[in-house]
Amino acid sequence: MKLDELQQMAEKDLKMDDLELADESLRNASLHQKYLNHLNNYKQLLIMKRGEYNILKRKKWEYYSGKSDPEVYRDNPFDHKVLKADLHIYLDSDRELVELKQLIEYYEMCVSTCESIMKNVSDRQWNIKNAIAWRKFVDGAI
Repeated sequence: MKLDELQQMAEKDLKMDDLELADESLRNASLHQKYLNHLNNYKQLLIMKRGEYNILKRKKWEYYSGKSDPEVYRDNPFDHKVLKADLHIYLDSDRELVELKQLIEYYEMCVSTCESIMKNVSDRQWNIKNAIAWRKFVDGAI
């Protein structure tokens, strides 16, 4: 699921029908579980991509520092001598590393969004309780 789809779904799910507060209260548990599943899925993807990034970074470090196997250079020649102090420039600008880093940052945004949605789901219970108390006050029950 893409981030914008997640946001649109949350916007729809988190709207409350103020005439059916009891139903909304009961719906909180299923909403919590739904977004907890999304959160766990994104966290799993994030963990996997961070691992992939670390492996790829080591391979790229070996490549740019001249320590890779000769077959690697035969298939993808690199004729520059990179100083140790300049190695980070090559690693930071490597297309594969940049794309993987962007994917990691995207999954971090998805995790953060899921955490915010789950906080909002938790806050709904409080908001529902306050709405019920307000209704009682307005109706003269309190």
